[in-house]
Amino acid sequence: KKPENRDVTGTGSLATLWNEGESHSYGGYIMVVFGDLDGNFLIDLDDWAELRAMLAGSRPAKMAADSPYFFAADVNHDALVDEADLALLYRAALGTAAIAQTY
Repeated sequence: KKPENRDVTGTGSLATLWNEGESHSYGGYIMVVFGDLDGNFLIDLDDWAELRAMLAGSRPAKMAADSPYFFAADVNHDALVDEADLALLYRAALGTAAIAQTY
């Protein structure tokens, strides 16, 4: 379910830390939502299709091994992106399983 707070974004979004008193940023963090492979904060069958395509060898450019999307694809947190992740992501997209958001 997408949060009602529209300021929340998904995988690949940049969260920047600001000091308002000094009017400059202290850096940023790339967000990762495990299972969100298209960056819309939802875990659905579109994400499952992205992972299926990657595992079939037609990896989208954003799924390079060093991307936040590839990291988000390791939904079972075993340091591999494989068929086990595909199966868990499918169940999560259907609402019959949960994906832990801590690694």
